[in-house]
Amino acid sequence: MLTTTIILNPEMVSIMKRGVIDASSAILLFKAGLFEDLIGAYQIVLAKSVYLEVSRSGYPGARSFGRYCVNRRYEVCSVDRLKKIPPDHAATLCALGNGEKDTIMLFLNGDGDFIIIDDGRGAGFCRDHRIPYINSLLVARILLLSRIISATVFHEKIEMLTRLGRYSQKIIDYAVTCPSQEMTLFMPE
Repeated sequence: MLTTTIILNPEMVSIMKRGVIDASSAILLFKAGLFEDLIGAYQIVLAKSVYLEVSRSGYPGARSFGRYCVNRRYEVCSVDRLKKIPPDHAATLCALGNGEKDTIMLFLNGDGDFIIIDDGRGAGFCRDHRIPYINSLLVARILLLSRIISATVFHEKIEMLTRLGRYSQKIIDYAVTCPSQEMTLFMPE
């Protein structure tokens, strides 16, 4: 019997960046038709509480999120609540909803390279604690900069996301015009 051994050159193997996503972002990106592109560009991680929320019967995309999980298109992780939270994080973190709190906890526990979050308080926590994060509008921008979507599709998706989400004009303007060098950390490999 002939066997073949394939040896991969570690320099040629690309490791995808890991994004930890909250429920509101996952649902917004699904509704805008960008979730497929997202899971093609990154390893996406959902906290178990987030997965339970997005796959709940009656929620937009619940069946698709269940299928994505079964087909291992993203990873569902339990949060190790026993890990010590830095004291300056504890009070503010506990004030967040379960999904946002668990998403941030996964990041703090080392389960992602950045966070995708559209919840205002959660994004504020990330900003205040210097945690790398983007929102759904910036996901669309990164997909454009990565040439995963065209400029025409980008503008359609931005319009759709602004109708679906709650964004200030300042946040919308930034997503449309932000310099590409500010997105380097979030660019797919």
